[in-house]
Amino acid sequence: MYYKLSDYAKKFGVTYRTAWNRFKEGKLEGAYQDSTGHVCIPMISVERLLSKKAALYARVSSNEMRDNLDRQMERVTDFAIKNGYEIVHSQKEIASGLNDTRAKLTKLLDKSDEWDTLIVENKDRLTRFGFNLIKKLLETQGKKILVINQT
Repeated sequence: MYYKLSDYAKKFGVTYRTAWNRFKEGKLEGAYQDSTGHVCIPMISVERLLSKKAALYARVSSNEMRDNLDRQMERVTDFAIKNGYEIVHSQKEIASGLNDTRAKLTKLLDKSDEWDTLIVENKDRLTRFGFNLIKKLLETQGKKILVINQT
């Protein structure tokens, strides 16, 4: 099953021209132009864009900060619920942000086919360095990272 470009535009509240530009820029996964000139977008691609399945991740660097870890996860959970996300996974971890072999984060990323958005409170809760690389890699899989506090 496919959506027409005009249906896509209505569903996402954008103009037809904006939808056309997204198609031309290759931003509509699996979309193609048929022999009559109509743009067809697979339903699965549109459903993936509408999906609000989220994975939550909270991290502190030491055991002394364990209480902060629980509060951090509460804030992330509250944000997800208030914004209509379905929470499918959540992980709390005590580990250095410099450690690139964190077991719980790795487990969460291994399950990336089950969620569409990774929600963290701050960029540094995910990692101290390489945030943009992780973000880019997830975007190539059609995923996104949502950072609640941009400061």
